[in-house]
Amino acid sequence: MKKLDLKIIAIAFLVVLNVFQFIQKSKVKYTEKIVEREVPVAVHDTIPQEVEVEVEVPVPYEVEVEKLVEVKVPISPDTLKIINDYLAQHQIVDTLKLDKKYGYLLVKDVISENKLKSRNVSSFYNIPEKIVEIQQPKENQWYIGFGYDFGFSQFFNGANTQLLYKTKSDKMFTLEAGFRNNITNFETFEGRLKPYIGTSMLVKIR
Repeated sequence: MKKLDLKIIAIAFLVVLNVFQFIQKSKVKYTEKIVEREVPVAVHDTIPQEVEVEVEVPVPYEVEVEKLVEVKVPISPDTLKIINDYLAQHQIVDTLKLDKKYGYLLVKDVISENKLKSRNVSSFYNIPEKIVEIQQPKENQWYIGFGYDFGFSQFFNGANTQLLYKTKSDKMFTLEAGFRNNITNFETFEGRLKPYIGTSMLVKIR
């Protein structure tokens, strides 16, 4: 109960305070105060005087204007000339440049009756030559040959026939068969022919 009484007392106090302030405001008197100020006024002389004033006055003038007017003039067509021009053959020459390096084409057209009657094309080529070496693919090769042997002491030391085989990798194999003169008497240089067979292999160095 004590807490409730305190709240009621506080609310009543605030109400009384607001009423008192409202009564005090109503008693205030407002007074009007008039303030006088001096405003300067420009004073002009009342004696009239003549003053020259420049005024622009528009003056009308005439301007000449040229106007183009299309006038249709009746012309009688020359039928005979039109027919002759239609049947005539007109040659037209044109040049088609391929390139400064490769030349050009000269085209000659003949036109008649609104149609292309013929066309002649002349070419003037100037193509630079270029040499290209094309290596052929390597193949296996066969060779055959003959040989003769002679010395300082005798004119005949032997003779043979050779067969050579070359591969793609530049390797060579030989097979030879022949006769050799073997000396039996060194005083008379007499000899005897003996047959023989031989083989060899060659390899490319560079």
